[in-house]
Amino acid sequence: ETLISFMMSSFLYTMRFACHPLMVLPMLLCTYYVIYKNWRPRVPGEANITRTPRVQSYRSLGSISSRSNDS
Repeated sequence: ETLISFMMSSFLYTMRFACHPLMVLPMLLCTYYVIYKNWRPRVPGEANITRTPRVQSYRSLGSISSRSNDS
C-alpha cells in the first residue's frame, strides 16, 4: 500500500512538471492581452472608434424590402 501511494504521488508530481508549460502559457498570453487592452496609456490623438458589425442587424434579416429581386 505504501508503494502504491508512492507511485501515485510520484506520477502526479512528474505530470505536474510535464504539464506546467501547457497551463502557464495560456495564462501568460491572456494576462498580456488583458493588460495590453485595458491598461494601455491612451494616446491624445487616438479616438475611441466604435466599429460597426459586418453582419446586418437581425431586424433587417426578415424584411422583404431589404432582399434583392434578382430571382
